[in-house]
Parts: sequence; C-alpha cells; structure tokens
Amino acid sequence: MELVKEFIGFGFRVLSWLIIIRAILSWIPAMRQNRMYHMLMEMTEVFIAPVRRVLPQSGGMIDIAPLVTFFLLRVLESVIMGIL
Repeated sequence: MELVKEFIGFGFRVLSWLIIIRAILSWIPAMRQNRMYHMLMEMTEVFIAPVRRVLPQSGGMIDIAPLVTFFLLRVLESVIMGIL
C-alpha cells in the first residue's frame, strides 16, 4: 500500500510541476514555436480546460486557470493521501 501511495504522490508532483513549467513558458513568446512546448500544452490542457470552462471570463490577458488547477490538484492530493 505504501508503494501505491508513493506512486500517486509522485504523479501529483509531476503534474503540478508540468503546470508550473507550462505557466512560466507561456510568458515567453519564442517558446510557442517549440514542439516540446506544444507537447506540454497537450498533456496539461486535459486538466486545465475543465477549470477554464468553470471560471468566469475575465476578458484580460492573464489566464488564471493553470493557477487554480494547480491549487485544486494540491487539495485533491491532500484528500487522497489522507484517505490512503
């Protein structure tokens, strides 16, 4: 059971880091031409898109969906780890 708990925790940490990296790289316009950036976008968009649909449209240039997703993942991780 401990191995399962470590594996799940590792998955949450990896996903959290991918979202952080995505947010940072989104501020660098030159990265938008990079294939690795597009792969990162595709991997994380699965988690961010549902949050983006729920959030009210701000009309601004700042997308807070990755930040909200990051915090929701941290809460979900805490709940799951508490159950295990």
